[in-house]
Amino acid sequence: MSPFITNGDVVKVVPAEGKINLGDIVLYLSSYGNVTVHRVIRKRKEGVIIKGDSVPSPDQLVPSEQILGRVVSVEKDGWRISLDKPIGRVINSLFATISPFSFLTYPLLKFMRPADFVVLSILRRLPKF
Repeated sequence: MSPFITNGDVVKVVPAEGKINLGDIVLYLSSYGNVTVHRVIRKRKEGVIIKGDSVPSPDQLVPSEQILGRVVSVEKDGWRISLDKPIGRVINSLFATISPFSFLTYPLLKFMRPADFVVLSILRRLPKF
């Protein structure tokens, strides 16, 4: 789920209870029996299409019964991003929108690593939602 979720980040997961939206990050049981966290990029009647943020292609359709929960917050470097609040929903929507183009956008982000510190510094000054 890099660049949004990286090694060492802590995620809080709550039961999905049928409330899955485009852009949500879900915890699901893959067809291989692995527990995985990926983003919803499309909704279907039978389930959802999910994709890791830095993976070039989407995963298979995940039936609703395989979704174990929804990520509601991410904590990184002492900063908590609540994905249930308006700003979190905007972030999720943006990532879902650019996801089909991740093969172009995410390699560019790797070169912008020093900017992470600037963005994190700005985020720390904003009121927490």
